[in-house]
Amino acid sequence: MLHWKSRTQSGRIAFTAVCIWLFLFGNPTLAEEGDPVRIGVLAHRGEALVMESWQGHADYLNERLAPLRFEIVPLPFANREMTLAVEGRLVDFIITNPGHYIELQLGGHATAIATRRVQGSNGIIDSFGGSLVTLPHRQDIQSYKDLRGKTLLIPSVHSLGAWQSQLREALQQGLDLRTQTHIVQLDDHHAVVEALLRGEGDVGFIRSDVLDDLIAKGRLQADALRLANPIEQPGYPHRLSTRLYPEWPLAVVSGVPQDLAKSVLTALLALGPEHPASLSANIRGWSVVGDYSPVLNLFREVGLGPFKPAPLALKELILRSWPVFTGLAGLLLLALFLTLVTVMRSRKQLFEMQELLKKSQEISLVGSWSVDHRNHQLTISDQVYRLFGYEPGAFVATYQTYLQAIHPEDRERVEQAFLNAAKNNQSWEMVHRILRPDGAVRTVLEKSINVVNERGEPIISTGSIQDITEQSENEHKLRLAANVFQHSAEGILITDADARILDVNAAFSHITGYSLEEVEGKTPRILQSGRHDEGFYQAMWNALLDRGFWKGVVWNKRKDGVEYAEQLTISAVRSGDQGARQYVAIFSDITEQLERQNHIEHLAHHDGLTGLPNRMLLHDRLKQAIAYSDRHNTLLAVAYMDLDGFKPVNDDHGHEAGDHLLMEIAYRLKSSLRAQDTVARLGGDEFVLLLSDLHSVDECEQAADRIIALISTPIDIGDEVQVQVSASVGIALYPLIEGADDTLLRNADQAMYVAKTSGKGRYHLFERQSDSGTRTRHEERERIEQALRNEEFLLYYQPIVDMCTGKVVAVEALLRWQHPQEGLLLPERFLPVIENSEVAVNLGYWVMDQAFDQLARWHRQGLELSLNINVSACHLLDQGFIDHLQHLLQQHAELPPYSIGLEIQETAALDDIGRVSNRVGRCRALGIGFALDDFGTGYSSLSYFRRLPMDCVKIDRSFVKDMIDDEDDLAVIEGIIGLSQAFQRRLVAEGVETPQHGVALLMLGCVYAQGYEIARPMPPEQMPDWIEGYAPSPGWQDCLNQRWTRDDLPLLLVDQHHSNWIDRVQTYLDSDQPSDAHLLNLHHRQCRFGRWYKGVGTRLYAQLPEFITLGETHRRIHDQARRLIQLHGHGELESARAGMADLLESKQTLIEQVALLKDRVKRLRGQRTED
Repeated sequence: MLHWKSRTQSGRIAFTAVCIWLFLFGNPTLAEEGDPVRIGVLAHRGEALVMESWQGHADYLNERLAPLRFEIVPLPFANREMTLAVEGRLVDFIITNPGHYIELQLGGHATAIATRRVQGSNGIIDSFGGSLVTLPHRQDIQSYKDLRGKTLLIPSVHSLGAWQSQLREALQQGLDLRTQTHIVQLDDHHAVVEALLRGEGDVGFIRSDVLDDLIAKGRLQADALRLANPIEQPGYPHRLSTRLYPEWPLAVVSGVPQDLAKSVLTALLALGPEHPASLSANIRGWSVVGDYSPVLNLFREVGLGPFKPAPLALKELILRSWPVFTGLAGLLLLALFLTLVTVMRSRKQLFEMQELLKKSQEISLVGSWSVDHRNHQLTISDQVYRLFGYEPGAFVATYQTYLQAIHPEDRERVEQAFLNAAKNNQSWEMVHRILRPDGAVRTVLEKSINVVNERGEPIISTGSIQDITEQSENEHKLRLAANVFQHSAEGILITDADARILDVNAAFSHITGYSLEEVEGKTPRILQSGRHDEGFYQAMWNALLDRGFWKGVVWNKRKDGVEYAEQLTISAVRSGDQGARQYVAIFSDITEQLERQNHIEHLAHHDGLTGLPNRMLLHDRLKQAIAYSDRHNTLLAVAYMDLDGFKPVNDDHGHEAGDHLLMEIAYRLKSSLRAQDTVARLGGDEFVLLLSDLHSVDECEQAADRIIALISTPIDIGDEVQVQVSASVGIALYPLIEGADDTLLRNADQAMYVAKTSGKGRYHLFERQSDSGTRTRHEERERIEQALRNEEFLLYYQPIVDMCTGKVVAVEALLRWQHPQEGLLLPERFLPVIENSEVAVNLGYWVMDQAFDQLARWHRQGLELSLNINVSACHLLDQGFIDHLQHLLQQHAELPPYSIGLEIQETAALDDIGRVSNRVGRCRALGIGFALDDFGTGYSSLSYFRRLPMDCVKIDRSFVKDMIDDEDDLAVIEGIIGLSQAFQRRLVAEGVETPQHGVALLMLGCVYAQGYEIARPMPPEQMPDWIEGYAPSPGWQDCLNQRWTRDDLPLLLVDQHHSNWIDRVQTYLDSDQPSDAHLLNLHHRQCRFGRWYKGVGTRLYAQLPEFITLGETHRRIHDQARRLIQLHGHGELESARAGMADLLESKQTLIEQVALLKDRVKRLRGQRTED
């Protein structure tokens, strides 16, 4: 026992010294800004050769990743220098052999991020093995099993190719080289070959590429040595005797920042094979990290590294080595005595070193502990407390308190592993999680060893615990990124700053037909199809340089010459202000999608029989023709044509003949018109022609005569049968006839009927009739213009509030018309009359002027509100809109731009999304926010939603109004909320008319609301008093305080929902004629609350008596309603109506029981919170 204590105290001194050394010199996390990044390289052939070979890498990284500085640090195997440097974080990266890397990886000290590619004599290799060589005359040595008793020449027991891999092969052939041969270690592989040639051994172990390399350099005759135990590896360029293992890795040391690791990895992947750094290191660059699991399997099978068998117990060692032991015992006792004297003389220094140890543990996030199994006493360091989230000494350290800090899901596994290790006297290492008091979860690496007594029984277990959360997360992110890259369905291409290809994934090869080897070092120009000119690619590069990304559709060409379309996104990978370091392109093949889309669009806009434009495309062409006429001051003829005598052709000769006739008519019309003209088929035998750029009525009439003559020419319909038809044409000339596209078509249609009734085979020019409908609309528009001049319009304002806090976040300006005769009119009464007109634009400017003035008055009164103004699409797109907005902002400079918001209806925004998006972007550049009003009423797709640069989305009141009773509306609102959250848009619900609306919206995640439950629109002078006296619905705050969840929504709405439902039942019973009773959801499990009760409600509250009683009442209400409906259906109307009193009484009971259940749930949740 005395010996053990002395040895333990001595070990503590050594451990303290090491920790102090790490604290003062070795912790890279303490390095000040400007310290170099150190790359440790295994110096198996001497430090000078390491510097000569690898200094080029440091120079390359210094230039590539300036201002960072890199240094090469040679580290030999001797005295575990590299291992200690890694564990002490004296280096940031290491380049070492695979076997040594596996030992470091298993200890949680390093993670491989790249694998070197070696330039061998026969080509590039990224893997190697071992070669068993002997002299040609030694025919007695054919395989490893022939080496029993032989002398083996090896460079090092740490060499994977020249020892460890060959040890594995020999073991599998039944021979343990460590105990059944004589092993001689030399300086390196070349020394092994030279000694073998001199006859100093029977065989030599070398790396698989060494033999061919010496032969290629002329330093060895090809027949000087013979390979034993040959193994064939298809595609491998060298002779070998073992399996293959991955080349040396580049590994990042634990604790190195992820961004630094990414930068180094990216730079090395870009290192070309002809770069001086590659040539000096005799490599061909670096590749994505290889699979090092074969090395791990080798170590496990052979018992190397961490799998090395434990040493003999002290007692057994003494018995076996008694003669030596007795000779050394005196020396050992003397050493222990001197150590004890030194310790006693240095207690002050020891205390100081222990304090430094504590500080070192705190900085390196490593704590230590020990358990004395004799008295079950646990001792933990201050850093363990900190790791667990406590101040040192916050609790008494016991076995149970320590276990409580371990994550509940890991606790049993950790305890069992610790107990097994102690019971079986084994070292122990495990990664697990801890749970801190604030709920934070951290990942730790815990290790322990045992100290045993003379009977081999553990008496003390001592261990360390280290926070490796960031390391685990970084490793996970690296693995995830590599997995995404390799398995992504989209093609991925990575280039350097000069657009030279560095890497591609499997999807790239699948889409283009090119492998990585075929495109590496080349530029993406090899994919160009020739469809795009230089201007296209110049615009792409300008976008990349200005904005850092480009997105669009590109036509490229596969390896086999087939062209394809791809949806391409290119992003620049920048490094600080150094500009782009790499470019990453992600693309997918959309050729079939475009072809289908083009086909569908053609079908949607063209007639299936003739291929002419249909009515939809005609309207688009007509709008363009009207705009052209306005710009160039020319005439546009809209000619509506109907065939005379077409029906007899169908009746007499069949539909095929009729179709043939129509196709021939279509062909004649297309052939006779100019390029700027349009001919469309509306259906049947009706066609419309748009004749643009006419300069006189005579020119129009001449064209009409030619068309009629063309149609009247006989047509061959087959079987030597000819038919002749004529055409009646009605023409509306724009701008002689004013109106929109629909008006012009309608006028031309009326003129066509005039031509047909006048004798057919002729045309007629439309003349404006005294149409009462047209005159009335014109008069209404003039009346609105007069109202604007007479200042009959005014603005009301409706607040928008935060339902959580009750704060008014904005007000919306709403237009009203104070009509002298009809009183206050809502916008629905007059805005449709002036839609898309100049009057609408002028009225919009008036609204903006009034709204800005009112907001300024409020701000001067100390009422700092935000104001939303509605704008129409035609107003927003007006040429002077931006100038007017800038003028108002300058005029009211005291108003912050963010206090102004504009609202545009979804349907209006979608009519011309490109122009609207552009105009919205210009307004937002001035600081103006934008909201998409009445969202859900249009047909916008996700792509449209993403393209509209909106800050806010307003749910249309039509969905909010019925959300309590209509599950479809509720589902739509949930979808809109999810969409807004995904695109990070603020959300406002319109039409909140009851407290239940607000409760439902809060539980779905919408906190901003507007509607009659909050306030009706009011004159501006009433707004200050209303804001001062406003208080939100108590139920909203109750909903937030009680932490109701989405699962509780049917419970919170059941009273309102069933009240509405019973009202519908009563309406049904009051009717003398039965209607669709099945729409009333009479079965108690069919309504929303019934489904919730049977499912989520039962899971949450089945144990509560109030819940059971509520279910019985709910079922009784549905049974009563069903019986009343049946009585009504049998004609017993009075009996059915008389029973309503019981149903209403049951409804009141339901409301009371719902309140009881809510109170019970509140109390239970309050108790849990207190607990």
